[in-house]
Amino acid sequence: MRCEVHSAGSEAHLGFLCWRHGGFEEVQTIHIQRRPLRGYRDGNGGRLSTIVEYRAEPLREVHGLVWRGGLLRIAGLSLMP
Repeated sequence: MRCEVHSAGSEAHLGFLCWRHGGFEEVQTIHIQRRPLRGYRDGNGGRLSTIVEYRAEPLREVHGLVWRGGLLRIAGLSLMP
């Protein structure tokens, strides 16, 4: 699974969910933090763009995404067999 994420907010948490033992479990967690750019007043300028990849083990398919915190925009999501 490949996920392209854009963030204009502060800190955010993104996790990939798999079903396991009767409930969802985060199998990979990513903490996204945008750092202030020089030349912008109060450090409010700039955006963060990143690509996150997860390669599942056999029989551990991704069933969802969860995020908490800052504003995220998922620009693209690719699933590969």
